[in-house]
Amino acid sequence: MNTDMAHLKPYEVLAIARERLDKTQDQMAELIGTTQPTIHRWETGRHPIPLARVRRIAKAYRVKLDDLIPPAAQLAS
Repeated sequence: MNTDMAHLKPYEVLAIARERLDKTQDQMAELIGTTQPTIHRWETGRHPIPLARVRRIAKAYRVKLDDLIPPAAQLAS
């Protein structure tokens, strides 16, 4: 992704990245091996992005791992 997403929360990164890829939540779910409701929960911040799957998610959304794993300072605020 060309744009720096460091100022965004991880769930915001997912929603923006998916839209830039011109993909639906269903299509992303299929790429990652999950369900559309799960994608929706990740993209709205209702559920955290699972660390065990973050590499696969970053690859599917074409974003940097750093965009999905905020620094500890951001987590505290």
